[in-house]
Amino acid sequence: MHNRGISILVPTLNEKANISPLIKSLAKTLASHKITYEIIFVDDRSSDFTRLSIAAFKRRYPVSWYPKLGKRGRGYSIYEGFEYTLYDYIAVVDADNQAGVQAIPELLKFGSPPEDRPYSSVKSSPTSLPNLSLPGTLTQF
Repeated sequence: MHNRGISILVPTLNEKANISPLIKSLAKTLASHKITYEIIFVDDRSSDFTRLSIAAFKRRYPVSWYPKLGKRGRGYSIYEGFEYTLYDYIAVVDADNQAGVQAIPELLKFGSPPEDRPYSSVKSSPTSLPNLSLPGTLTQF
């Protein structure tokens, strides 16, 4: 692939209230580090107008919304979301947990693999990155 940037996958289920703060936090963090990005929401049949909240940001931010097609559940949403990604790096962020957003630029620093390696994975933990409340994973394909 070789599209320098990061695709942020966000599985959603009734996350209307969290969409605006998440998009703004991601945009501010990634823009301040000059990181090219897209935010991909895979919605697991929300009933709270999550889709409309996302649509309100489409003109200003690189966001997209996809309906969950297969089995219900977060893991299946993430799996389906991989099909929609554009960039070399992929991060999964929960809509209701924005603590890990600030760690994405740091993870990208660690995720620069030698060119001869087709796959690289970087895992972080609360002890290795400050202000990261949950373990995170950043993967390059």
